[in-house]
Amino acid sequence: MVGANAGRRNGGAPLIRIDRYCAAYEDGVNPLPVLLMADSDHRLDARGLCCPHPVLRARRALAGLECGQVLELLATDPASVDDIVRFARRSGHELLASEVRGEVYRFLLRKHAHG
Repeated sequence: MVGANAGRRNGGAPLIRIDRYCAAYEDGVNPLPVLLMADSDHRLDARGLCCPHPVLRARRALAGLECGQVLELLATDPASVDDIVRFARRSGHELLASEVRGEVYRFLLRKHAHG
């Protein structure tokens, strides 16, 4: 994209990468380097919920999805960044990307093939 709205979605607020390494990834790979522009199969709004509720609701929502489908999770709890990374790693679901816009964290999780 080029122009005044480069790095913005629908001309809104700029998308900001989360540039920090999470404790769950000791290998030094940043699991959250992608600006989200993708669509999802299901959207889960966990804004206003505190730990561990965003993860618990994501687990329940993923259980209802078909293998390979993508869940979009919205959360406002800053702890959700590390919590979702750990959840994805332990459960085998793929954390496709993450972003933060203001105080809202957005995650895309793809359901793994084993349930």
